[in-house]
Amino acid sequence: MKTLLNCALAILMGWTLVGCEHKPDIDNYRFLLGEWEISDEDLNKTSYEIWQIVSDTLFEGRMFDVVDGDTIKREKLWLESRDGKIIYSAIVYGYNDDRRIYFDNTLKTIDRTRFENNNHDFPTMIQYKKTGMHFLEILVCDEDDTLPRIRMHKIQSK
Repeated sequence: MKTLLNCALAILMGWTLVGCEHKPDIDNYRFLLGEWEISDEDLNKTSYEIWQIVSDTLFEGRMFDVVDGDTIKREKLWLESRDGKIIYSAIVYGYNDDRRIYFDNTLKTIDRTRFENNNHDFPTMIQYKKTGMHFLEILVCDEDDTLPRIRMHKIQSK
């Protein structure tokens, strides 16, 4: 009887674990939402990355610089839940013939997410890390080169 009970318990636990299998959910990436900025006073430049919810499966972002009062568009960004995966994509204006480049999610923890595309020239990896309540660090690199970490702070809503 004890063996039968242990077997039944093991089967029940197995079903529970299968039912709890992690499924990518775009809501786990809400820490990216909002307006982020970094200033470089030496260059008289402020860079912004702004993320918004478009739907329950899509976040949309944009990155731009303000230099001496002029706005320069740099990137159009997407984060989407598609086919059971989280996909990051970007158009970097002036590169890759302004074509959209796709990156697969390869790491997700409570405060960090990494996207990779080893077939792309640069970057092959983009990582976002929440470093505090109002701080975000972005790492962009490939096997040979790493740009300096971009440390942004969140602009508080008024």
